[in-house]
Amino acid sequence: MDISATLLQGAQNAFYQVGKMALILIPIIVFLEILRDLHIVQQGSRLFAPLMRIFRLPGEAAVPIVVGLVFGILYGAGVLIQAGKDGSLNAKEMTVIGLFLSLNHAIIEDPLLFTMIGADYLLLQALRLVASVVITALFAMWLLPPLSVPVREVAQSNS
Repeated sequence: MDISATLLQGAQNAFYQVGKMALILIPIIVFLEILRDLHIVQQGSRLFAPLMRIFRLPGEAAVPIVVGLVFGILYGAGVLIQAGKDGSLNAKEMTVIGLFLSLNHAIIEDPLLFTMIGADYLLLQALRLVASVVITALFAMWLLPPLSVPVREVAQSNS
């Protein structure tokens, strides 16, 4: 096979993969926008805010984290990019979320693959979660200032 045929096949495969990702990512983002319009995301953000404080993150950070944990890092990253574009998360917050998701994502499919070759599912999940929380919390303490009162709640109460 010559180089041009190889490059053409590579480009076709890349476009095919991007199309497959778009077929999943676009509906997730549209669904999240509908949930935002119905104020369900805000309610979920308030619910997860205490957990996000471990990482010095606002409650809004829960959305890309949950998507990344359930659907995988690619989809979590897509939601994270959208959160950056709409201004709900800043660059440092996105960096902390990116670290967490790089350490612990796809909590269903990845451990199941290892379970198929004999790993203990619960032990694997526990170790991944503890390691990712500790590493991310330490990184967040270095990168982000402490959250005394969530900035977004203060801004909303002043308006």
